[in-house]
Amino acid sequence: MALDYAAIDRNAIVELKRVLRPINYRELFRSSVHGFANGYSATTDPVEKFRQHYAETEHPAITLIPGGDLALRYWFPINHTAAFISPEPMVIQGDCLVSYNAGYEHAKREPHLYDWYDDGKTKKRWQRRMTAFQFESQVRTYYERNWPRFYRPPTNHRNWTQPASDDFQLQLPDGVWYRIDTKSASYQELGQDCYQIRKIERENMMYLAGNWDEQESVAIVKGIISGKWLKQVAGEANGCHIKDGLLMSVEVLSVMLNMASCCMSYKDAYLALAKQKSALHQG
Repeated sequence: MALDYAAIDRNAIVELKRVLRPINYRELFRSSVHGFANGYSATTDPVEKFRQHYAETEHPAITLIPGGDLALRYWFPINHTAAFISPEPMVIQGDCLVSYNAGYEHAKREPHLYDWYDDGKTKKRWQRRMTAFQFESQVRTYYERNWPRFYRPPTNHRNWTQPASDDFQLQLPDGVWYRIDTKSASYQELGQDCYQIRKIERENMMYLAGNWDEQESVAIVKGIISGKWLKQVAGEANGCHIKDGLLMSVEVLSVMLNMASCCMSYKDAYLALAKQKSALHQG
């Protein structure tokens, strides 16, 4: 009996989404798919057959990083096909203390906030900003609690009169450093949420788009808005052509942080995949 590749793919994807980081193909085989490799002779190594399955074909969901780690393809958005395959939202359960602190910060900053929509002291403006502060605070706390090693507070932390372009920052050991700006939907157009992005975007600014659901008390992070932040990783890598302003999976950020926690470099893996893809196209 040969390898059951359909079952192997399903189990590999489930395990990769559970850990949210690349896994060495031998480790992934032992933990998730060895039960589907019965029937080979003693001279055939099912682990290597497993590796070849992803190394010798361009699998639509899973990619083999040079060096032997397997990952989900959309974690490394080298092109549009890889980047925007049904990004799933991340749901963060609201914390009542965080909600209280969000209300406090809103009250302290409100007199000093710029009126972008020219709607003055209206109820609509107050509700929009209160919702934005709730979303920002819940998301910021989520990253602070889960990746404290890389979390940095915003540049205007507890300075209520100072504006800032970031809501918090993340500094990774491989030199990649991001200013994170949470973006609640500003308006809707043709049934789609729309987010206002600064016209002059900094190279290391990353936008997390989503909303605060007051009824369910959850922050829904719908994705990362593609933009100049990717150049922090990709540089001038051949084959990397991602259009700005599109929504890609928020899992990408979790993968970056989980890899850094395991002393793995997201940037190195990304560039290795980009180089490999470029060589295949040239060949």
